[in-house]
Amino acid sequence: EKTALGIMISNWHTTRGRAGACCGGLFPIASRFNHSCVPNVMHAWRDWWLPEGDDALAIRALTDIEVGEELCVSYLNLYMTREERREDL
Repeated sequence: EKTALGIMISNWHTTRGRAGACCGGLFPIASRFNHSCVPNVMHAWRDWWLPEGDDALAIRALTDIEVGEELCVSYLNLYMTREERREDL
């Protein structure tokens, strides 16, 4: 059974505060991306190119993307072995 806490944890994105502190947040659009072990986009926290006090979660392309191609991120650390990824999923 789904709980509010479980949904939040599943859709949480780590961010970085201005002092380098680890933070996090819920980003409704970024949370809709599906997983791929070979992702074509990644999440990137951006604060250096925005005015003071403004931060944003950017989506960056990792490969050339064709029109109509699904954008997928990796839910896991890409440096994990295949076995570690399967266990974590």
